[in-house]
Amino acid sequence: MVRRLRDRLRNLQLSAAEVDAQDLWQRAVLGVACVGADAGVARGQLEAAGKLIASLPEVEVLGEDLEVMAYP
Repeated sequence: MVRRLRDRLRNLQLSAAEVDAQDLWQRAVLGVACVGADAGVARGQLEAAGKLIASLPEVEVLGEDLEVMAYP
């Protein structure tokens, strides 16, 4: 399941990796990232990733943190 989800996120031009809880059964912590010239576009891509994950019936989202860092 995690591999399929990572592949779907990568199809959205996002980087995705399982970053924690690899030793726990039926639980995964995913990190999703993107790089872009516009913070608004990056935020939109990350929000789309959250919606995609939440839309899957076999997934229960326990928490979500979204952070966009802009550099001058």
